[in-house]
Amino acid sequence: MRGSVSCETSVSARRRRGHFALLAGFVLWGLGDQARAQLSHADIEALRERGRAEGWTFEISENEATRRPLSELCGQLDTPFPLADGESADEPPMYHTRDLPPSYDWRDYGGCTPIRNQGGCGSCWAFSAVGAVESAVLIYDGLSVNLSEQWLVSCTEAGSCGGGWHTGALQYMRCRGSYVDSCGDNGAVLESAFPYVGWDQSCGCPYSHPYCIDGFSQVGDRWDITAIKQAIYEYGPVSTTVAVDGPFQAYGGGVFNSCQGTTINHAVVLVGWDDTMGSDGVWILRNSWGTWWGDDGYMYIEYGCNKVGTTTCAVYYRYDCNDNGIRDDWDLADCDGSAWCDDCNDNGLLDECDILKGRAHDCDGNGTPDECEMGFSGSGRLYVNASATGAGDGSSWDDALNDFWMASCYAATTPEVDEIWVAGGTYKTAETGGSRWASIELRNGLAIRGGFSGAETSLDQRDLSDPANRTILTGDLNADDQPGFINRDDNSYHVVRGADTDETAVLDGFTIIGGNANGESPDDCGGGMYLLNSNPTILNCKFLGNYAIDSGGAMRNQSSHIVIGTCSPTLVNCLFSGNHADSWAGAISNVGYLLGPACPTLANCTLSGNSSYLCGGVYSDAWAGSLVTNCVLWGNTDATGLSEVAQIAGCEPEINHSCVEGWSGSLGGVGNVGSS
Repeated sequence: MRGSVSCETSVSARRRRGHFALLAGFVLWGLGDQARAQLSHADIEALRERGRAEGWTFEISENEATRRPLSELCGQLDTPFPLADGESADEPPMYHTRDLPPSYDWRDYGGCTPIRNQGGCGSCWAFSAVGAVESAVLIYDGLSVNLSEQWLVSCTEAGSCGGGWHTGALQYMRCRGSYVDSCGDNGAVLESAFPYVGWDQSCGCPYSHPYCIDGFSQVGDRWDITAIKQAIYEYGPVSTTVAVDGPFQAYGGGVFNSCQGTTINHAVVLVGWDDTMGSDGVWILRNSWGTWWGDDGYMYIEYGCNKVGTTTCAVYYRYDCNDNGIRDDWDLADCDGSAWCDDCNDNGLLDECDILKGRAHDCDGNGTPDECEMGFSGSGRLYVNASATGAGDGSSWDDALNDFWMASCYAATTPEVDEIWVAGGTYKTAETGGSRWASIELRNGLAIRGGFSGAETSLDQRDLSDPANRTILTGDLNADDQPGFINRDDNSYHVVRGADTDETAVLDGFTIIGGNANGESPDDCGGGMYLLNSNPTILNCKFLGNYAIDSGGAMRNQSSHIVIGTCSPTLVNCLFSGNHADSWAGAISNVGYLLGPACPTLANCTLSGNSSYLCGGVYSDAWAGSLVTNCVLWGNTDATGLSEVAQIAGCEPEINHSCVEGWSGSLGGVGNVGSS
């Protein structure tokens, strides 16, 4: 297999990113002018005329893809992915030859996760590999996971936004494989841990790797239709490549039969086939250009057309996760009660494999799935109390968990948990000496509430005014902070984070302190809370003494420039004080984009004593703003002193019935007061 274009080929750990950029430049140069320009209206009309003349059986349409050059849309390098010294290829797929149906589509059997959008980054290779792995997890475990393509772009040598290899991406997702990321680990990372931004962002370490594959290999010869069908039928959607040209780029539905693309430059996923369509059958192709392209993100393409199916990879998932040479189901069948073959949750899978592959989680790292150790009340509620001395399974106040980060870890991946109640005390984002990337994670459908005494049975019994019930979330992992943001180099970058959440993600009754966002983007913003495309509900919270080297000392609300979605949280009865950012927005920074505004709502909130070079209070960048009602913005400082622009500035906010220091009336609104 050495020297061949194999799905087991991999990049030497000694090569660096510059080598990738050079290769990508050679490949994209060879694509010609079309790789460097979008399709104009005239180009679209010319393609339609060609289609009528040549008998194309698909539509040509303008879409998001036609507004980008192929150099941004395609990034599969047509170069062997070299094997490292001592590496060998997997055996061919271990499927049985079966009588296949004339058509099969994994979408009909719940085997496909939602369509993704790679945007203007040549990361198709990462989306192709991740798409196949996500489907494997969904098919075998019934879990619809969203895995991080950005981790592959930023933290591995499989490629970059300038191009890469889907085979290399799969190498880094192997269980205990020889290819490790920049942090020294392997296995897939969750999207929520490293959200996609669509550029060559710095990596940041470490990351949890909850999912991995047992292996993968090339399917048959280059365009072996029968072998590819067998692999899809046996294992699920497969990762493969295709030659993309103008007609492919402008595909708007129907059966693609232009079949003139010659240069392999794009990686995709095949999810099925249909022998009754087209001249002799079609593949059902899943792309990574969003749902605006093709048939809701999919294509029907004739067999062999545009070299589709070249270097097809089947993913092996859940076969021998503990590498003992015995299939996991056989391990369980022969189990004699020994610890090595425990199945505490009776799901027919080895506990160690549950944990290794993300089917179960082990937040405390003791080798037993959390679901076997933690209990629930009838409402799916977890209890946290630092002074509890009971069983520690979170099932009641008496048996509460002592560490909030444990409850947060468990709830982040367990939909059955819909509430966390936390008694007064101070709680860190991770264990002492833990990772600076550790944060409390918000999740849709989860209400995290603090301010309890530890005896309540209903929410209306909670007394937030009692100082003894003050519930603090801190980024001070070593409990050694000093006044004036001193001794914080080991603090969490963000105390709380949220990605792609809606209003059902609730944080209520906490004091958030000690965030120190002094890293590289995005870890230079939002020391107290960092939100990306998120719209959570924040109630009765205090943000005190958080820091950012760039913007949003207390909070950063940011929309993605790649994915359509807003970042507009609702904040009620919240206090921001003593927060600082070196550049702008000592308290709250809002950054939006054309397709995704960032516009938080603040009601009954006070922002006082926050500072920055530009605007100590709330600052909104382009495509952002803020809706402020019945709030106090006073005593925030910037280079201008205590002026109005030190309280709130940037894109025009909507302010009503509020008290703003330096109020000039130029911002409009009704019922506002303040000194001028």
